Amino acid sequence: MLQLKLSQPQQPISSHLAAKIPTHCLHMSKYETGQVIEPFIEQFEMVATTYKLREAIRTVEFMNLFDGKPLDLIHRLDTAMRDYKGNKKALLAYGMTVEDACEQYQRAMLQDNETVTQFCARLRRYLEQWMEKDETPRTVEYGSQEEVVEEAIN
Repeated sequence: MLQLKLSQPQQPISSHLAAKIPTHCLHMSKYETGQVIEPFIEQFEMVATTYKLREAIRTVEFMNLFDGKPLDLIHRLDTAMRDYKGNKKALLAYGMTVEDACEQYQRAMLQDNETVTQFCARLRRYLEQWMEKDETPRTVEYGSQEEVVEEAIN
């Protein structure tokens, strides 16, 4: 059996250095092409929140879950947009047409494990994506949850 001998004895890692070494190992599978992106991102956010990942680590771990075109899309973003929020926004809009965005907004329903506040936030994102894809000028600013829900119902 091959054994390695160290030229110097190993020294214990000091506590201030140990605090900087990441000790987490995310238990998530990589994104697969064709998989619905939004639930995948929501799952990542739950895991990242559980591990209490800092923003910089969250961004790196998020990027590590992608290959192929989604990863290329992330790498083509402006440097200012390469944070977690910018990556998320770009991936949510990835490959979506105006019709897809419209349909996503119109078919949105409250999910079992979702609060009304979360649903309204998701609905607002859908509406913003739709307007952005359609290049519709913003004539109305939806501020309250009631306005977003009322618009979705009508």
